[in-house]
Amino acid sequence: MSLKKFHLFFIITSLSLMVFIGGWVAYQFQMGMGKDWIGTGVTAVVGFIIGLIYANWFRVKYKSL
Repeated sequence: MSLKKFHLFFIITSLSLMVFIGGWVAYQFQMGMGKDWIGTGVTAVVGFIIGLIYANWFRVKYKSL
């Protein structure tokens, strides 16, 4: 596996983890137990948005490599 493909795999895995954590926190909040986890949920959403921006930047750069 080349370094570029591994990097792309790592980006996808990280984004998937952010979605999972955000969903888990939303479920905990819905069940009434998630008030302590709001910061984690916000961090997951912000991390996902930044990850999408980075993934798009890497996709553009990946074509030129």
